Order: sequence, then structure tokens, then C-alpha cells
Amino acid sequence: TQEICNEINRIRETSKTENERETFQTENERNERAILDLSDEVNEIHEADIFQIDQKQASEDRSLNSIFDEIASKIDICKGTVRNFYKRKTKNPQQKTKDEIRKWVNEEGGNHSNLNN
Repeated sequence: TQEICNEINRIRETSKTENERETFQTENERNERAILDLSDEVNEIHEADIFQIDQKQASEDRSLNSIFDEIASKIDICKGTVRNFYKRKTKNPQQKTKDEIRKWVNEEGGNHSNLNN
């Protein structure tokens, strides 16, 4: 009977370890998926932002700095943040930055651009 109890305990421990490993893998997979989703969202905003700024620069024949100044004055983030976002130096922007730039892109682009919130 002691052998049976030992075997049952061993099976329980093995099962517990396997369940913990599966949970860990599942959490890692969820985290990786969340990171990829965030990356996709940031890339979508980057591309729309770059497109809008490039269009504005070409049509108005202005420097990027003057456009960054204008954008910063229209939305609630500083010029340096706008510039860094445009140059893709901002790898993990704050939600406020994404929201403000998304808002500007949607307003600037009118019907041609509609980034989802």
C-alpha cells in the first residue's frame, strides 16, 4: 500500500508540473500575441502618420520641423514626441501618444484615413 501511495503522489506531482508548464506556455503565448497586436497597432499608426506628414510636406513645401511644430500645437503632445514617433524612435509609445496622433491623422486625412481607436 505504501508503494501505491508513493506512486499516486508521484503521478500527482508529475501532473501538477505538466499543468504548470502548460499554463506558463499559454501565458507566454498570450503575452507574445499581445506584443504582436501592439506592434501591429503602432505600425499602422506610424504608417498613417508618416504618410500624412509626407503628403503635407510635399503639398505645402515646408520643413519637417515646421510641420512637427504645427502638429504639436494641434494635439496634446510635445514636438519632440511627434518627431521621434515620425522617425520611429518611439518603439512603445504611451497610449496618450497613440491616441493623439491617431486623432490628428484622422482629422488631417478626412475621409481618406480612418484609424480605429
